[in-house]
Amino acid sequence: MRQYAAALDCVKAKRIEIVGEKRTVAGTVNALIVSYFASPAFKDLKASTQAMRRNIIEAFRAEYGDLPVTGLTRRVLDGIMGAKANTRMAANNLMKVLRYLLDV
Repeated sequence: MRQYAAALDCVKAKRIEIVGEKRTVAGTVNALIVSYFASPAFKDLKASTQAMRRNIIEAFRAEYGDLPVTGLTRRVLDGIMGAKANTRMAANNLMKVLRYLLDV
């Protein structure tokens, strides 16, 4: 019984590391995305919804991941949506996902 308690204490003492946490700069879109993927708001979704959001977010991260979150002003977001004017559905889906992402 003491061995089990010691093992349990050891597990509790270890900090759970978030994947990608060490490679991100605090305050950037990358850091926001890492924290969103680790949050219950994302983990509690159905697998199909997670996959859909992850695809949209990863494409957004490829372009804007190094941008500071404070740099996501209305003007910048309007420009991003304007660039997707030819694909309205993609622009709408990105805006929906960004609402969830920025709400975390």
